[in-house]
Amino acid sequence: MSLDYLSFDTDRGPLPYLYGAPARPSANAPLLVFLHGGRDRGDDLNLLLRWSPPKQVAATPDRVHHFIAPQLPADAAWTDRPGDVLDLIDDVVATRGIDPRRVVLAGFSLGAAAAWQLAADHPDRFAGLAVASGRVPRGLPLESLARTPTWVFHGGHDDKLPHADVEAHVADLRARGGRVDYTLYPQGNHFISEQAFVDSGFAPWLLARVRRAEEPLAA
Repeated sequence: MSLDYLSFDTDRGPLPYLYGAPARPSANAPLLVFLHGGRDRGDDLNLLLRWSPPKQVAATPDRVHHFIAPQLPADAAWTDRPGDVLDLIDDVVATRGIDPRRVVLAGFSLGAAAAWQLAADHPDRFAGLAVASGRVPRGLPLESLARTPTWVFHGGHDDKLPHADVEAHVADLRARGGRVDYTLYPQGNHFISEQAFVDSGFAPWLLARVRRAEEPLAA
């Protein structure tokens, strides 16, 4: 089942994105939102298909979740477009009949750092957070993520970010009551998305995510 090449209008101009529907309509099908890394910025959505999860989703005909992956222009950063990403999510949730309690945010590298920030700034929006090879932004209010189930993936030989730095943030979040899974690929480098998002446990983890009423609301 291929992915649709779509575009969402914003005040900053169009935001192109990939969309994939579940193989069988279901009110319980979650939405996985993926923010790509720096190498995939541009005006060609095919760039996103070089890596998982977009590559994996495109090749999985029996997928059980909705999927979107927006693409930044070549000269932009995710920190320039948080409102646009949230507006896109709202539009897809409304038009595709998705349960807003079942939206999971994921990111790789540049997109992982943005996912950390977006989830922390809007803890009322996401049922889960999955990040691979991503720096935790300075000053991130980790306490706001204490009730957001989070899965962190990292490579032991990541030359852009030592795994010890990531593990310190994982320990900090756990100390604040956070529910964090952490997977280290000891021989992995920065580019571990092919391992992380095809992990045999990832799909069950995604399908189990539902934002509960008692989870924190944004101030």
